[in-house]
Amino acid sequence: AGLHGGDLTHAMVCTYFHGYLAFHSGQQLSQQIISLEHFSRAMSEYNSTTLLRANQGYQQAVVNFIGLSGQGRNRAMLKGDVFNIESACNRDNAFLNEHMATLQLVLACMLGQYELSWITSEELQRLDARLESFIFYIEAFFRGLTACSLYQSSKNQFFLKSGKTCLRTLKNGMKRSPATLSMYLSLLEAEIATLESKYKTSEKCFSMA
Repeated sequence: AGLHGGDLTHAMVCTYFHGYLAFHSGQQLSQQIISLEHFSRAMSEYNSTTLLRANQGYQQAVVNFIGLSGQGRNRAMLKGDVFNIESACNRDNAFLNEHMATLQLVLACMLGQYELSWITSEELQRLDARLESFIFYIEAFFRGLTACSLYQSSKNQFFLKSGKTCLRTLKNGMKRSPATLSMYLSLLEAEIATLESKYKTSEKCFSMA
């Protein structure tokens, strides 16, 4: 619609969020990489620099998940031939910083690099003027999962309390978007219930996810 109406900015924003939602909704990675490459070509053609970099971040994440990056154990780092988080982001671009740091958190958490995901989540906590958008709650969910994993290995109560704080954040978000966040809330609630040996609650929450 944006391209037909001549609104290139709107078109490129919609293109970016199409790939972004496909990634976070768990669509097949082999299909995602094709779409993301196509989106990057369009963004490059229309000089959408910020969105191009963000889209390339998702390209790199998918490449790392599939195992095509050639990085071996370093797949949890959002860096490679397509995108390097260390050089692509800058202090003046709040959108890119938040989205790419959250993506780094997701990548590290899902690949079991919990220390890296916790460090990244701490960096996200220090960002200024964050909006309570979908990406904000994605960060809360994966920060909560990371905290649960670190509590399980360290038995440090700080991490359990942090996980519960993330759970409260998701519960507040449910008031605005119950359909979108219900799965994330149920999964994190199940993880915390398991850590507290509340197995009936855990089973119930897992079945609702």
